Amino acid sequence: MMFIHQERMESPGRSATAPQLPATKAQSQRHLLIVPNHKSPYVPMDGKLSKSTMIKDAASTMNVNLKTGGTVTNAVYVNRKRIYPAFENSVLFITSTDMVITLTIPEINTKVVYRSSSISIDLPYTLFGGNTEGQCGTCDNSQNNDCRSPNGQVDSCSDSAGQWQVPGTPCVTPTTPTITTSPTTSSKPPTTTQPPCKPPICNILTSSVFKACHKVVPPGPFVTGCVFDNCNLGNKTCTSLEAYATECSNEGVCIDWRNATNGRCEQTCPSNKVYKACGSSVEPTCNNRYNKKFDTDTNASTNNTTEGCFCPPGTILFNTVYDICVASCDCVGPDGKPKKPGDTWISGCNTCKCDKDSMSIQCEPAPCPTVQSPVCSGPGQQLVNNTDGCCTTQSCDCNVNLCPGPINCPLGFQLNITSGDCCQSYECVPKGVCVYDMNEYKVSPNSI
Repeated sequence: MMFIHQERMESPGRSATAPQLPATKAQSQRHLLIVPNHKSPYVPMDGKLSKSTMIKDAASTMNVNLKTGGTVTNAVYVNRKRIYPAFENSVLFITSTDMVITLTIPEINTKVVYRSSSISIDLPYTLFGGNTEGQCGTCDNSQNNDCRSPNGQVDSCSDSAGQWQVPGTPCVTPTTPTITTSPTTSSKPPTTTQPPCKPPICNILTSSVFKACHKVVPPGPFVTGCVFDNCNLGNKTCTSLEAYATECSNEGVCIDWRNATNGRCEQTCPSNKVYKACGSSVEPTCNNRYNKKFDTDTNASTNNTTEGCFCPPGTILFNTVYDICVASCDCVGPDGKPKKPGDTWISGCNTCKCDKDSMSIQCEPAPCPTVQSPVCSGPGQQLVNNTDGCCTTQSCDCNVNLCPGPINCPLGFQLNITSGDCCQSYECVPKGVCVYDMNEYKVSPNSI
């Protein structure tokens, strides 16, 4: 991962590049800590967490995470709670697109731009001059001490990188790529000379594509980084171009550069979005209160743009939670999602539709099927009304209080009890005896 530390001077200065910057101190009363590749215990692991950066000051802790779960998405947490940028509180202001998350701390005039492959940290020299520490060294507009170790000694970046780490966390010290050259001997000169590595893609940085930014942010350090990455790392083709475009954007110069790379740095957007190099930093939504709060403008000004995936022309973002582009903002279903004109749905006990003419939601009681009432003629049965969802149905229910009681049988008969669906039934059956003078006598088998 590449990190760019930009020091803003009162007079035009230059940017300094360095591999990482985990910690920054602003004056004695403020402390700003930035930890890349941080594993936060406060972020729910409901997706595969591939990248995470913690940004912490005295009032807030912000975790920026890149989650993969089929698709790559940004997730931002402030004080353990997930928020959906744009977001603003008394300390910080956060905006985001599918590609870029930007954190601004107005009180100390600081901006942190987070991407999947880089972090750009923009600091004012008046506050941070000589008052930073970490893998970018001291903020003094000099690259000579950018790779200073915690003991104050200036080492190579590969040696000092693993020394700046959060206490108690593991850190793998990066290895310097091996650059090989052809061996030579005094007796036999080499038969071939390896041509110098000059990646054509790095020429874009000094071409007319970035011309508008050259006087604002000199491209030299980025060209050096681009050549090194492409000649030695192989898979870092677009990192330096992306980093330079970010610094240009920080200075109010938006550069549309990806089309000049012949597809090598093409950005793929979700099927419902289109790529814009200079889109609005806060994309307008169907929520007018949200738009007014962040003063969004569909035609983004040059000084307030960012690249990313945006809703295509003729559509607008429904809201920042569902990330759905809609052609109109007229109807909202009970689930909070948009409904198109002509759509119908069930809400409670009502059938609702998004009316095409009035562009409003109209609801009517849901119709119930016509059913014939059952005949409850059995012992103990009674007709009962039941509420099944939104409709009333009738059934024959058993009420034991309505069941007939036992009967008294005359002499010579006995009570026979059988169980029914609801009640017990009672019947007097002969005992097989003789009754004489109000007495029962057994009948002898041999009697005539």
